[in-house]
Amino acid sequence: MKAIIVPGITDMNKGDQALVWESYRLVKDTGLYNDIYILNSGDTDEEKKNLSYQTQQRGFPILENILKHPRRGQHKKDEHIQESKLELAKQIKNAGLDFLSTWFLILIANNAGLVRLFYGKKTQQTVAQFRDSDAVFVKGGGFIHAYGEKTAPYLMWYFLFYVRLAKKMGKKVVFFPNSYGPFKGLTVKSQVKKVFNTLDLVYAREKVSSVAMSELLGKNVPVEMDLGFFLEKGSEEKAKEILKKYNLSSDDKIVGITVRPWRFPGKENPLELYEKYLDSVYRLANFAIEKGFKIALCNQSIGPKFS
Repeated sequence: MKAIIVPGITDMNKGDQALVWESYRLVKDTGLYNDIYILNSGDTDEEKKNLSYQTQQRGFPILENILKHPRRGQHKKDEHIQESKLELAKQIKNAGLDFLSTWFLILIANNAGLVRLFYGKKTQQTVAQFRDSDAVFVKGGGFIHAYGEKTAPYLMWYFLFYVRLAKKMGKKVVFFPNSYGPFKGLTVKSQVKKVFNTLDLVYAREKVSSVAMSELLGKNVPVEMDLGFFLEKGSEEKAKEILKKYNLSSDDKIVGITVRPWRFPGKENPLELYEKYLDSVYRLANFAIEKGFKIALCNQSIGPKFS
């Protein structure tokens, strides 16, 4: 039997990477699947190397990603939090064309001849792998949400594309424990409800997400542990080496604080809110230091993101 894990891997987000790898291990441990594939990420050769290279080096079988990000690998260094109107216009154009392309692909997905006629070899190969698979597993994490941003309708299409493709082909789909909500924005609730009511197993990773999705679907969504709790213990010596590198020791009281460039989608003042976010991290760190703790600031993501 064959399984595919979606969405694409992002090696430069270590939490996401761990969840994808752990999803792979859990699927493999069932003993049901001989072949398990992971989708790659990135739109340019440089991005693909950054976002998928470590996964490939570990020997995980990789499938080519079909749906590109509207940015097309163009991440401007001065627009991480708020993008210019010109860049946004380019993305809207790309998203519109991508929506039409992927909508049509889903429509004809079960007809291999039509897929060959209208799409390139890489897309044909990935669609063929989906057609030959028995199940699709959606990694644990949290990405089924929208905050009322103008891009919310396409954002939800983008997030759920591979699930739609799998269900069109009659495949079993399992959602590993995820965070869900809020579901703000045009068509967001209807999209989520339509897709999730077709799934075979859905788990939430905390009660608030279970309540949000259960109320939307009108049926119970059970809570299960985040996949991070299933991670196998790493090397204790390696951990000590890392602590030593940053002038820390296992005897220290350490508070880890993860930071990331959050865009505050749907808000009119993202730059102002981002400054407040940084200030809150600063004040939290100072408070912990005053209580006798040492601080370890950890990047949640050190590369391009797809949200």
